[in-house]
Amino acid sequence: MDLKGQKLCDALSVYLLCAVALGSFLYGIYTQSVKNLFCAYAAGVGVTVLVGVPDWPFYNRKPLKWLDPQKND
Repeated sequence: MDLKGQKLCDALSVYLLCAVALGSFLYGIYTQSVKNLFCAYAAGVGVTVLVGVPDWPFYNRKPLKWLDPQKND
């Protein structure tokens, strides 16, 4: 994962967790069930983990160019 991929992963996880928290809260209010709220939140956190933890190819679009090793004289 390159540096821009790390930044993208961080932004995606923050936005997804905020959306999941708001959505599960509204779902919990709609169904009047704390159990449904926590189940929806847990499912959303699981989706966020699936998006953020594996090293997906779109996180490595701009790989770093390493310098060639220098020879000591």
